[in-house]
Amino acid sequence: MKDAYISAKFGNITDVEKVRLVPTKYNENHCEVIHSGSHSVYQVVRLFEVDPKLREAIKNRQPIAFQPLNRGENE
Repeated sequence: MKDAYISAKFGNITDVEKVRLVPTKYNENHCEVIHSGSHSVYQVVRLFEVDPKLREAIKNRQPIAFQPLNRGENE
């Protein structure tokens, strides 16, 4: 449930079309995001880790950038 909540909040913050959890063979969940027809995959753990600069940007409603995983990392 925590991973679903984090992924949903990420979708709200970034205003994407769709967000879904993708299970991996390591019993982790990744977050697949569809925005403007483009697919990106993120590690849920990394979405949750917020550094002070990112936390301040979110608080001030500034645009934030997340880096998707490389194709080989999402298994």
